[in-house]
Amino acid sequence: MNKLDSPAQAGRPILWNIEGVWNMVLMYGLFGISLVVFGLGAYRHVELWLSGQPSNLRPKSFWGRLNSLYQWSLLQKGVRKKTYSGLIIHGLLYSGFLTLTFATTMVFIENDLGILIYHGRFYLGVTLFSDVLGFGVIVACLLALYRRYLSKPDLIHTRSSDSGVLWYIILLCVQGFILEALRIVGNGDLWAAYSPIGNLLAQAFEAFPRDWISITHYSFWWFHTVTVFVGIALVPYSKLWHVFSSSTNLYFKPFDRPLAALVSPGDVERMMEESDDLKIGLASIKDYSWKQLPDLDACTSCGRCQEVCPAY
Repeated sequence: MNKLDSPAQAGRPILWNIEGVWNMVLMYGLFGISLVVFGLGAYRHVELWLSGQPSNLRPKSFWGRLNSLYQWSLLQKGVRKKTYSGLIIHGLLYSGFLTLTFATTMVFIENDLGILIYHGRFYLGVTLFSDVLGFGVIVACLLALYRRYLSKPDLIHTRSSDSGVLWYIILLCVQGFILEALRIVGNGDLWAAYSPIGNLLAQAFEAFPRDWISITHYSFWWFHTVTVFVGIALVPYSKLWHVFSSSTNLYFKPFDRPLAALVSPGDVERMMEESDDLKIGLASIKDYSWKQLPDLDACTSCGRCQEVCPAY
């Protein structure tokens, strides 16, 4: 075996076919703009949360809150209770996105920080998992679309924004596989077998001239990059914000009362005698507490609250 064919030497050129300083300047400029738009949207959410009324919430200790975040957010404890919608659909989406984010982070560490980490057997493992689980993300989105538009369980109330997010995720993943296929053909990847989806798709481009492959890859790379940055910018304005709002909700998960227990307003008769302007409950958004506001933001209209509602 040639030394270059050894798994210990495995790797690929980072940003193949995207040479030039101006490409990097434009890429990071657009990335900066997307972060600014994201930050403005995130600030508006947090500003709304902090405008809430005081709460008598007694959250767990700091370590208890971290454990809640770990169990319910990172390990998806609540979502996994539903086999089809939770464990399969959301599980594929969640694990796929984690893997793809991890692979992108490895590219950043190697290319931008100059730390040579994305090579060898580690590279092959990350490449294989990101390819397989990236395809799993597409499968999960298609299953979710089937559930929302064909199966239509009564607890699901579909809005256009729901399907928009799913189609956006599918677009991202399909773009990634097409780029991978074009790179495999254009660069002659020795390790293409570890990218099974991209390698299979690459066969469709084998007959095209290499100049066409290079130009198409370059154009498609920018299309994909702009799509990613637009997605980052729109996170606070879409259903994808639940990644942050749900984590906040779970971090402040109360421990001093049973789940969904109502809080007594107090002695109503005495309160009526003492005040001519008595308000009980919630009349407007201004009456919500700082804890209830992120709770509202965390809602993804999944239907689980309706499913356990005695009135329903």
